[in-house]
Amino acid sequence: MRVFLDHASTTPVRQSAIEALNNALSLVGNPSSVHASGQASRAVLEDARDQLAKAAGADRNEVVFLSGGTEANNHAIKGLYWASGKKLIISSPTEHHAVLDPILWLEKHHDAEVIWLNVDNHGRVDLEQLQQLIMTRGSEIALISLMWVNNETGVITDIPKVVSMAQGIAVHCDAVAAFGNIPISFRESGLASMAISGHKF
Repeated sequence: MRVFLDHASTTPVRQSAIEALNNALSLVGNPSSVHASGQASRAVLEDARDQLAKAAGADRNEVVFLSGGTEANNHAIKGLYWASGKKLIISSPTEHHAVLDPILWLEKHHDAEVIWLNVDNHGRVDLEQLQQLIMTRGSEIALISLMWVNNETGVITDIPKVVSMAQGIAVHCDAVAAFGNIPISFRESGLASMAISGHKF
């Protein structure tokens, strides 16, 4: 008998979720259409948006559906960087590649300066270093991007504390490994953006 234990990478889909997905896939109609079939599809989509917003502690208008965590991180990091008009990005070398890759791409193609925070032997990000960077170079920082829970080590970063330290600097959070495993609220966190992914919960 095979036992699957790697739920940090992905988790099996519940039968009830499979049934809900199959029911949604059986609907015919573009949610943007004004006819009855389109509006029936839109009702399903918007109901899902409402449910997810409630679970994530967000306003329904803040929920954007994308293909997954990688695309969500990519959109958020690049969007916040370009919107800021600044060049400095602060992150951690222990981030998922869904965060590392767009940051490295911005460094290579869009003149971003990247500072990688130190990480101790337990995998914890050096928040004192972050505080010092905010104090000395805050006006140059485009964004800070740190994950809430590390998908490999399970280390939890105090994201509300990071946001408080940031003093208005945009903070993005890869919360893919956190959502559904620890209590999180987008609204209460003060984050500028947060990525979650359905295949993890």
